[in-house]
Amino acid sequence: MQRGKPALAAAVRRGARAWGSIANFIGDETAIDYLSTERFERFRRNAAEFAGRVADLGRVIEPSPELDAISTRLFDDFFTQ
Repeated sequence: MQRGKPALAAAVRRGARAWGSIANFIGDETAIDYLSTERFERFRRNAAEFAGRVADLGRVIEPSPELDAISTRLFDDFFTQ
């Protein structure tokens, strides 16, 4: 992917880092009170929607604009107040 579509490869790397940041944050005991119950539930709904869209893609490796929008909303809702 890097050789043929470097911009897409960079976006995939950024997405992987973002998911790693979320996993690290959720697993950190010092973050327990950072997210309200409502905000965490919104994250869970967004993550479930994202997972469903990914499953719909099957083996397609290029994300759609719709998937990008869901992903952006998921990360924005999680990291911004």
